[in-house]
This record gives sequence, structure tokens and C-alpha cells, in this order.
Amino acid sequence: MDKVLFNYFSFNNSKSQMKIRFTLAFVLFLFCLNPVRAQNYLGFQLNSVYGFESDHLKIFNNDLELDASYGYQFFAFYSYRFKKQKLEPKLAIGWKYLQFEGEFDEQAIFGNTYKLSILSGLDYRVHKKWIVGLDFIIENNLDFELFRAANSDLLRYNIQPRISYKLSKKWMASLGFSKVLYPRVNHFLIANPSNQFNLGLAYKPFKL
Repeated sequence: MDKVLFNYFSFNNSKSQMKIRFTLAFVLFLFCLNPVRAQNYLGFQLNSVYGFESDHLKIFNNDLELDASYGYQFFAFYSYRFKKQKLEPKLAIGWKYLQFEGEFDEQAIFGNTYKLSILSGLDYRVHKKWIVGLDFIIENNLDFELFRAANSDLLRYNIQPRISYKLSKKWMASLGFSKVLYPRVNHFLIANPSNQFNLGLAYKPFKL
């Protein structure tokens, strides 16, 4: 179902893309600062993912009823923490797997999808153990075997507020909520819902 429906549509929203590019450029600029007095880390994060749609979806003017999607997500990340400030920018690359099922045109549908994710974010320590963060995530909108050079919606852009709690020197628990920014087209949301909660553990074993 994922592969059949996703080949039909594409659209272009230049204003949305300009905002997204500006946001990404701003976040990446933080990593060009490369402060001398900073602590650099390499780590890993594993999340469970719960996705859902808050709006009613229609495909080809037919109602689409989707159950909640479930899956997992893995990230390898690099971060550096300013010694005299409370900021910690990070870059990450990861892989997400989701299973979906529902009903379309009175027939059951089900499937799964894999997404490659690139994340840039900024954490702020509000307390010794509590951290709030904001992430900007880019991932493949279509499965890789469906990529076409002429398709303008190959990528999906998400924003994710996040809160984390430091369990120990190297371990951290986090809760995030990812929301799609662009493109917001119904057939893309079948396998990869626009709203996704993720709950997981991060481990930072390497200090550079």
C-alpha cells in the first residue's frame, strides 16, 4: 500500500521550503562556532515510537481509517557542551522503523516503512538533571526504492521539542514529540504519521 499510493503525488511550497532552509542553516551555524572550551561527546540513543493522526484522512475522496503506528528508532550522535554555558548543540544520524495498519475503501491495509533520519538540535540545561531541547529532523519521505529525481517531495521535515532527565553521568532518559512541517499530504502520512511520540534512553560513553 505504501509503495502503490506514494508514486502519484508531488507539490511544491516555496515559502515553506525557505523557512525550513533558514532554520536548518541557523542550527548548523551553531556547529561552526567550534568553541575551544567545550566538552565533546559521542553517544547512542534508542527510542520506542508511537505515531498517530489527529485529523481525519481522505485518499482519492475515500475515508482512510488508521490505527496507531508503532516502531523504534536508533540514533548515533555527536554533541558538545559549553563549559561556562548551559547549551549543548548536537548532530545525529539514525534509522526509524514503523508498522502501520488500518482500513481503506472497506479493505484492511497494513505495512511497514524504514526512514533514514538526520537530526540537528540544541539542548539547554534548566537544572543539574533536567534538560529541554529542540530538534530539526530531515528524513526520506518516500521509501528509497521509490525515489525519483523529478519528485519534489523526496524529503520530510520535522520539528521536535524534547525533555530529558539525567540518570547518571553517561545515561539519560528522554521524551520527545515530533511534528511534521512539510510536506503535509495525506498519502505520505499513511506509513509515517504526522504526530509521533518517542520515549528512550541515551548513552554517552565517549568523551573526546
